[in-house]
Formats: sequence, structure tokens, C-alpha cells
Amino acid sequence: ALGAVFSCDAHTSRTGTTKTILDHAAISDRETSVTLTNTAASGELCTLYTLAYSEDGLQFYYIPAGRSYDGRNWERAAGKFSGLEFTCQNDDSQVRPGETCSVTLVDTDRRSYYLTSYKYQLTPRQYSARFFERSTFGANTAMLDEMTTAAN
Repeated sequence: ALGAVFSCDAHTSRTGTTKTILDHAAISDRETSVTLTNTAASGELCTLYTLAYSEDGLQFYYIPAGRSYDGRNWERAAGKFSGLEFTCQNDDSQVRPGETCSVTLVDTDRRSYYLTSYKYQLTPRQYSARFFERSTFGANTAMLDEMTTAAN
């Protein structure tokens, strides 16, 4: 099935995550092209991943394949699936909520792929800490207190 379209579901859990399996009825060949919808807004992250199991089958590991966040285009993840190519409606770094990107998934006859959505919102203190991490050698408590007070 060429070009099945998938989106991350709305956030329904208290932890801010929702998991969706990519439907096997639409994915059955060894390689399948699918279309993924970009996240809708700022503060949202959607990841595409698969699972690998230990030899004894008792443990499983998440293997990331791609992500879309804050309304941006899908991008590949480092590691095993770093060779995946996401082809997007507009191949730029602009925020494009609701637009789509296509990707050809591999080994779809032997493995399941999942989309998981996350929603987050930073407090003013967390936002300030992030700013200082990027612009200095890190924040101390006094810097965060001053920045948070100034923001209010």
C-alpha cells in the first residue's frame, strides 16, 4: 500500500504521551512508503520508532527512526535508521504544522513501527535554564531566580 497517511494521536494520558501502531493492513511489503503528518504546534513531539527484542525475548529496546517537533518537518534519527530519507512538501527549516513528509520504511514485513506523541510546556524557570545553558556555561540558582522574577 503506497502512501498510507499516519498522524500522531491527540494526547490522552496524564504523562503526555500517546502511542499509535502503524496499521499492518496498510504496511505489508518489505519496503513501504508512508506519509507522516508534521506535529501541530509548539510544545509537541512525535517520534517514529520500532522495537528490537533480546535473544531470549524478555527485553525490548526502542529504536528511533525519526521525529517531528514544534510543527517542523520530519527528520531522521541517528543510529540504525539514519539512512531513512524524509521527503517533505516544503524542504526547509520553517515551521509547517499539519503538512506532510513521506518516508520509505524498511523491513515492514518483519517489524512494526509506532508513532508516539509527547506534549510539554516549560515553566518560566525551565525556559530560563534552557536559555542560560545555550548562551553561557550554565545557570546557577541566583541567575534563574533573577530571570524568572524579571519575566513575571
